[in-house]
Amino acid sequence: MDAPSAGPDAVLISADSHVLEPPNLWLDYIEPAYRDTAPHIVSEKTEDKWYIRDTPIASIGTVSAAGKRFENLDDLKLEGRWDAVPKAAYQPADYVKAMALDGVGGAVIYPTQGLFWYRIPDVDLANAVFRAYNRWLADFCSAAPGTLKGIAMILLEDVDASVAELEHASESGLVGAMLPVFPSPDMDYFDPRLEPMWEKAEELGLPLSLHVGSNRPGQNELGADLRTITPSTRTTLDYWVRHSMTAIIFSGVFERHPGLKIISVEHELGWIPHFLKQMDFTYDERRYMTPVRFAGNRRPSDVWKSNVYMTFMEDDLGIEMRDRVGANHMMWGSDYPHAESTWPRSRQILDTVLSGVSASERRMMTHDSAAELFRFD
Repeated sequence: MDAPSAGPDAVLISADSHVLEPPNLWLDYIEPAYRDTAPHIVSEKTEDKWYIRDTPIASIGTVSAAGKRFENLDDLKLEGRWDAVPKAAYQPADYVKAMALDGVGGAVIYPTQGLFWYRIPDVDLANAVFRAYNRWLADFCSAAPGTLKGIAMILLEDVDASVAELEHASESGLVGAMLPVFPSPDMDYFDPRLEPMWEKAEELGLPLSLHVGSNRPGQNELGADLRTITPSTRTTLDYWVRHSMTAIIFSGVFERHPGLKIISVEHELGWIPHFLKQMDFTYDERRYMTPVRFAGNRRPSDVWKSNVYMTFMEDDLGIEMRDRVGANHMMWGSDYPHAESTWPRSRQILDTVLSGVSASERRMMTHDSAAELFRFD
């Protein structure tokens, strides 16, 4: 067996990191017509909280608490003050230094508060909020373009706007786009109106991400925050991505667009082997439900392994079943700067999670696959 490759000279790439959006982001970057309704921070008696219009929607405590889980779990609080947020959560130079402390040489950047903004029911406002964030993120990543790779936020309901924002994201240097992990009840992933978006993403070579916690209204309404999440919800978060990926695969998206890549982000891995088995069973045994048939005698699990990527943090069970999941498409992520992040002990945790994994597979999961997919040098 090859020796482990996570020594001090190995470069890690985190395929799932985050940035904490600064308070002035939307005031500075959003179009003037939407400034009065833009997300903003309100200082309350016990905490600072994000608001949209008059509705509180997100806290800033645990999302900026990287490392505290290793000190004292009782210190993890939803409440927080912006003044206490480390600059390394939102300033590019400090962010890169924090990565270096963790042995990470590249990071794929997703939003933090932006995950909650998928709950905005007003499509025009949500699109304006997303456009402003994407412009800011392009500026953030431009400070270290070889190290920081940004993922744009995209909405579905206005397909023309989605296509235009994909083009803008590519032109501004962003390397992918995230869609809601579960779409609006009025437009699910079977919807043929989404065809121009799939086509444009394939044409531009932009992978599309389904990140945990980005459901559209109907499942998570505006105003809900982490206080409303029950243990049942937290334990079954992979439900939403399973539902959406089944729709994408069985509607033949990858048959029509074989170059398109979609990523399941922060849902871990252990559920995937059974899910693939269930998709194959449905495809084989319930043909009246599955009118799309895949070329070359392929089954849904084959389509998954050719077009779908997955991120993980600490899923040793999923690693044990990596051959059933598709090891060449598994990508590690640190989730920095959130409370569940592996920072600053990512290498130690990887030594445990990837124990028994060959050096070549380890490098593939912690560097090579992300480097290729997101165009790191």
